[in-house]
Amino acid sequence: EGAYGQNAEHTQAALNKIFMANERLIQLVEDMLNLTRIESGRLEYKMENGVHVEDIIHEVQDVFTLRAQEKQLELIIAPPATALPPIVADKMKLREVISNVIDNAIKYTTQGFVRVSTEHRGNIVRIIVEDSGMGISQESLKTLFTKFSRGTDSTKTYTDGTGLGLYVGKNLIESQGGRIYAESDGVGKGTRFIIEMPVAQ
Repeated sequence: EGAYGQNAEHTQAALNKIFMANERLIQLVEDMLNLTRIESGRLEYKMENGVHVEDIIHEVQDVFTLRAQEKQLELIIAPPATALPPIVADKMKLREVISNVIDNAIKYTTQGFVRVSTEHRGNIVRIIVEDSGMGISQESLKTLFTKFSRGTDSTKTYTDGTGLGLYVGKNLIESQGGRIYAESDGVGKGTRFIIEMPVAQ
């Protein structure tokens, strides 16, 4: 941020990589802690009745803009067609899941785009993260949200994944009354992750 003087361009690039690596480590630690809490039944939720999804996406946008730029991908944050109603959620845990899904989209996309959009349907708000990446086979979709599961081709693109993020994310979303699932037209045809959360009453 320049607090210690102006950074040279090559210095700033190195600092950005350090920053992004640190963010990934934070996410890994959170996943491991959440896994332990889920399996011991000690995970607590701080549910709020007026959470705005747009605020969460705005909070994480800067971090993922840097990651997308590093891979020369286009990160698109599409505004909703109409204003979204507030939802019922644990804001921090929802933020974790949204961050993890966007991070995965960037990891497994080598060229093209990652698009984040939102919409209001009936009594739910949907967060959709779509990419032009490697896609997922129908076989892999069946086990995608199980513990330590990774798509059959994912290790060829990104070797450092633990297979915990989506398992933890599914637990975090479903425990808040929501739903998370993935869609893909097949290998090489991109992926869509959809998170659905209930509207506040």
